[in-house]
Amino acid sequence: MGGNYKSHMANPLLYYLTKNDTLTYQKLFCWVVGFAINCVCIFSYSLNVLSDPKADKSSRKLEASRVPDLIIFIASILFAVYSGLMFLLWLFIRAPKETKIEEIKYMLHNPFMDKNSIRTKLVVWLYHTLILERAALNFLCHCIFSILGILVDKVFLTLHLLLIININDTIRYVVRSTFEHIDQLLLTLLLAIFMIYSYAMINANYYSDRFDTTDVGDLDVCYTLLSCFLYVLNLGLRNGGGVADSQDLFDTKN
Repeated sequence: MGGNYKSHMANPLLYYLTKNDTLTYQKLFCWVVGFAINCVCIFSYSLNVLSDPKADKSSRKLEASRVPDLIIFIASILFAVYSGLMFLLWLFIRAPKETKIEEIKYMLHNPFMDKNSIRTKLVVWLYHTLILERAALNFLCHCIFSILGILVDKVFLTLHLLLIININDTIRYVVRSTFEHIDQLLLTLLLAIFMIYSYAMINANYYSDRFDTTDVGDLDVCYTLLSCFLYVLNLGLRNGGGVADSQDLFDTKN
């Protein structure tokens, strides 16, 4: 305790920047910056006009005028540097103390584990110290998303907004409640797939020619049981009324 007090008094600014309250405000600040960058994106980007009017429209890409694009570029660089520095600050100032605390907790719950083993150190540092420490994970993710948004694709900039789960308890509880019951959701999905497979076999035997051409064009979408199952699964899950929305109506008089 005395060592911690001396280090805090020797570096009061570093101590202040790594306090829990400060980290909470820093998380909120980083999310607001990410939100601001996305606000510039949504009001600046539009699909480019193709020089050839007969060209495939799928070749169009999002682009912005020079000034907004430069603002997004510079803001992303500064944001990557800032969040990266905050992560390094946490890593060298806060992480050593947190690691010692988490190591003690881990050994109390796992007394037969070797304290010096690589597995123990990885579990303690990577999972209990880094991943469960929301502030550090926030800084690291913001830094990575900014770099990828600059170098790879602007879609990574939108991921800044998802980190709201680390600053809002209500959203975090919603996500947690979903993943805590993931096994039940997967079993429900598995049951639905089995039922769709049974219906696909009926479709293949009796209604393979009834798919609406406005949805599938001239394609023969039901030429094998596998292809019929995949199309019934695809169209059935996407249509509001099931796969019947993509099939022709029957003449009940005949």
